[in-house]
Amino acid sequence: MRYKKIIVIILFFILSTIVWGKGYVGINGKFLFSSDSNYKRIYGNSQFYPELEVGLDIYKGIVLFGSYGYFSQTGKTEGELKEDTKSTKEFLSFGAGYKIEANEKIYVLIKVGVSRIDYKEESMGEIIKNNKIGLCGEVNIIYNMSKRLYTKIFIGYMGGKDKIDDVDIKLGGFTAGLGLGIRF
Repeated sequence: MRYKKIIVIILFFILSTIVWGKGYVGINGKFLFSSDSNYKRIYGNSQFYPELEVGLDIYKGIVLFGSYGYFSQTGKTEGELKEDTKSTKEFLSFGAGYKIEANEKIYVLIKVGVSRIDYKEESMGEIIKNNKIGLCGEVNIIYNMSKRLYTKIFIGYMGGKDKIDDVDIKLGGFTAGLGLGIRF
């Protein structure tokens, strides 16, 4: 399933670049600071994961984007048993953004969109697996290292909720990271 999502993003980028002729592809190193207190107790305060991002400049600063990220984390249950647990999350996001140029080298990209959050947790012989749609937003400060190559720093938030056995869980949280990409 993971590879299908990556292929969809790449096809979106290729087809869009053929139609409009301007786009970018980048790889981000992203930290997720979970909003869910139970998740933080078992898996830690933050999770690091790689993210593939593609985008398309469509009109005077307006950008369409798609991204895919994945991580897997292990932990231990609380209490006396201390059983091994494993959590995996996948994030498939699409949305739009607006570029605000500061000068020739630096601009700000503000993005908003929707994220499909697929999650799976294995604990004490049980597997819980589901997906939910949530919202995402991000502010990127982008530095053009050359005409084609750029680097960026960003902060954002990705939100999603679900309910498991009458317990509300939060699937997202604050995000921050660095990225490197190529413009076409």
